[in-house]
Amino acid sequence: MKKVLIFGGYGFIGNNLYLELKKNYIVSRYTSTQNYKNKILYNYKNFFKVIKNLKPDIIFFLSGTSNPDYKDQKYLYDLKKTNLVVQSLMFSLKALNFKGKIFYFSSIGVYGSNISSVVSEKKSLNPESFYALSKIIAEEQCKFFTKKYNLNINILRICSIFGPGLKRQIIYKIIKKISDKDGIVKFLGNVNDKREFLFIDDLILIVKKLMLSKAKRETFNIGSNKQYLISDIIKKILIIKNKHKKIEFLNTIKAPKLPLLSNKKLYRFIKIKKKFNLYLGLKKTTTYYK
Repeated sequence: MKKVLIFGGYGFIGNNLYLELKKNYIVSRYTSTQNYKNKILYNYKNFFKVIKNLKPDIIFFLSGTSNPDYKDQKYLYDLKKTNLVVQSLMFSLKALNFKGKIFYFSSIGVYGSNISSVVSEKKSLNPESFYALSKIIAEEQCKFFTKKYNLNINILRICSIFGPGLKRQIIYKIIKKISDKDGIVKFLGNVNDKREFLFIDDLILIVKKLMLSKAKRETFNIGSNKQYLISDIIKKILIIKNKHKKIEFLNTIKAPKLPLLSNKKLYRFIKIKKKFNLYLGLKKTTTYYK
């Protein structure tokens, strides 16, 4: 039975990945976050020790900040939490001459906003936050070590993920607002705001297929191939919760216009038989927060 190692295995994506993979793999997970059993300080020494002892066939790296909202006053936060950690991991893999597959989780944020077209992996990158910049730097770190030391690192650029247990981002906020006693659901953005969403179960399905694919040293966009109006998301959740509320957009903030990710390259490596079902994902998520 193959061995899988997940760094960041207690976060939202990492935990769901762990729960699914342990059905068919020997899976270990670690985190740098407090209050978890397998907490370690992310540095070269500990990465080296864990990887040497466990001898995994596949490594997932999901650690680092997942919050793109930190402003100038925390300008070193992403560098410390992501790039210094990635560098330590890369050097440990080099020292161990690791020959297995590695998956680094990046973000749609590397492309920037105000993009009206569908973007492929060849699209030029345009970071608009320290979070996005740190992701690009991490990608370049992965590519450097891949080329120079022959590591097999695949980079996954992921759109907005949602699902039961994730207590942040817009779908969770919508569910909470609809659950309030107020008869009006107010949002700061515009009625035409839209975004690409992918349900966590669909993401895990894609990742599982990539593990078994011939993907080697590739960069992939991972999304649902469709953008949804936030107003339509609200209406669907209102139906699920059987609520009748007025929706009001205040137009007080300008939401970023994120691109739509092309999955063409992804689908050359894997086959997805089922269509992504946003409504089913919304229903499972909304029911979870009753």
